[in-house]
Amino acid sequence: MIRLPVIFLALLAGGCGGASKVTRQDKKEVKKVSSLAQARKDYIEGLSALVAGEFDSAREHLEKVSRGPAYVVYTPLAKIRLADASMLEERFEEAAEQYKDFIESNATDPNLHYVYFRLAQALAMTMPKEFFLLPPPDRRDQKPVREALSALNDFLQTFPNSPYCLEAKAMRDSLVKVVCSYELEVARFYITRKKPLAARNRVERLFEEIPESKGLEEASYLLARALVMAQDHDSLSKECERYRATFEHGRFRSLMKGLCSYSLTKNTEVQR
Repeated sequence: MIRLPVIFLALLAGGCGGASKVTRQDKKEVKKVSSLAQARKDYIEGLSALVAGEFDSAREHLEKVSRGPAYVVYTPLAKIRLADASMLEERFEEAAEQYKDFIESNATDPNLHYVYFRLAQALAMTMPKEFFLLPPPDRRDQKPVREALSALNDFLQTFPNSPYCLEAKAMRDSLVKVVCSYELEVARFYITRKKPLAARNRVERLFEEIPESKGLEEASYLLARALVMAQDHDSLSKECERYRATFEHGRFRSLMKGLCSYSLTKNTEVQR
C-alpha cells in the first residue's frame, strides 16, 4: 500500500514511450499489492472463523489463501492454520500429515518451531485417552507413542529456546513413563520365561533409547537378574557398581545385595 502514490506519480509524469514500460511494471506492483491485501483480508476472516469454531467458513477462506504465491506472507500462515483447524476438530491424524507436509516444504519458515511442536502434539493425541491408563500388556502397539516421542525429541533438540519447550517436556515425560513401563513389563515376562538374553536386550535397549531410564531402580534390578541368569559376571559386577552409586537407599537394595554377592563370589572363584 505504501508504494501506490509513487506508482500514480510515475504514470502521470511519463511520456508515451516511457509510460508504456512503466505501466507494465507498475501493473505488476499493483497486482502484488492487491494480492497481499486480499490475502490479508481472507486470512483474518479465516482466523476469526477459526476462533469462533466456524470450521467450514474458516477452511474456505484459509484454503483460498494457502493457494497463493509463496512470497505472500499469508500463504504459509494459512497452511499452518488449516492444520490447526484439523487439530481443533480433533482430526489428529490429518493434522499430523498437514504439519509434516508443511515442514517438508517450508524448511526456513520462522514459525517452524511451532509446527514441529504441534506435530508432536498431534501424534500424541492420536493415542486414545485410555492408552495411558491401561496396563503395559494392553499397550502392545508402541508405534504411536514411539513416533510421538521421536517428534518431541526432534522438537526439543532443534528448538531448545522455543516458548513451547516446557509444555513439550511435560508431554515427553508422560510418554517416557509409558514406554518404560511397557519395556520393563516385557523384561519381567522374559525373566519369568527363563529368557535372560531377551530380558537383558530389552533393558539395555531402553537405556540406549531413553537415557533417563537409567534412573529407574527397577530397570537396574531386572538387568542384574538377567545377568545372573546368563552368568555374565563381569557385566553384573559393573551394573552392581552403578546401582550402588545411583540407588544408595533404593527399595531393591536388599535383593540387589544378594545378586551382587553372587557376582562377587563368582569373580573370586575365577581369580582363584
